[in-house]
Amino acid sequence: MIETVVKAYHAPDWPCQLAVLDAAGKRMGEFWNAGYLTDLAFHDLDGDGREELIVAGVNNEYRGGCLAVFDTRKIAGSSPQTGRYTCEGLGPGSMLYYVTVPYTDVAEAIREPVSGFAHLDVKANNRIRGTTSTSLYYEFGFDLAFLQVEDGNGFKVHHREMALLGRISSVLDDAYLAALRDGVRWWNGSVWTSAPSMNPR
Repeated sequence: MIETVVKAYHAPDWPCQLAVLDAAGKRMGEFWNAGYLTDLAFHDLDGDGREELIVAGVNNEYRGGCLAVFDTRKIAGSSPQTGRYTCEGLGPGSMLYYVTVPYTDVAEAIREPVSGFAHLDVKANNRIRGTTSTSLYYEFGFDLAFLQVEDGNGFKVHHREMALLGRISSVLDDAYLAALRDGVRWWNGSVWTSAPSMNPR
């Protein structure tokens, strides 16, 4: 079956609509995210012969990056939110996984109110890589378990400049990256958890 995936933004604000259309242009499903979805990819993550849809972007409530995986035959609902960020009337999202990564002091210092994933890649070594707007590289397995986070040159430059300006006091070392790792969260259908979890649909 031919499928077309469409991302639609509310500019200059949010939320963002992710829609799947069939070959005739009929909408098969839609998902709403509280923040922009910036990149997507198709890949068979579980080896069943059918490609999953992977999307990356930002979650405005949590201010950091988000990564979600869908079965394109069932796309519905909205991202897991609270308060004014809730997309009322849409119900829980149908995603297989929904993961967030933390907002950083560097993003705050350079005055990015939210700082999410700008790019998404599926690597040949069975890894999903999300690159943030500040050049942090997060890698996950095909089961969305966290593997590693690396600070790119752009992040190093931003951190050094903001430290010299006195806007941040953190040290960019192994402990800093470990704190980023520890800030990754998975939605398990009820609560956010620090353990890799699926979203039961």
